[in-house]
Amino acid sequence: MSGTVRHDIKIQQGATFIWVVNLEDENEQALDLTGATARMTGRKRLTDTATLFALTSGAGNMVVDATAGSVTTTITAAVTAAYTFDYGVYDLEVIEADGTVLRVVEGVVQLSKEVTR
Repeated sequence: MSGTVRHDIKIQQGATFIWVVNLEDENEQALDLTGATARMTGRKRLTDTATLFALTSGAGNMVVDATAGSVTTTITAAVTAAYTFDYGVYDLEVIEADGTVLRVVEGVVQLSKEVTR
């Protein structure tokens, strides 16, 4: 795993958001995530203390697949329907079994507003 990848995301308000991040080692093999957890936080601005959203594998909205080396983030349609922000920033971190924290993805998050309600 080398460095943080920049990737902007768009969440569609009122729709289920599912995002799979595949992690590879330096040999382009699936990263062993045995015992790892994940977390992802969005904020309007990097310096804000308030969050737009906070997701964790412990809360069940992120699933770490140790063998596949992937993290799947799911936000239900009911939850995204309640989102009201326009733009923000986010990052996704993986915490390995030994406590090492890897910030694997970061970027801008945009909310695409729902018309049909």
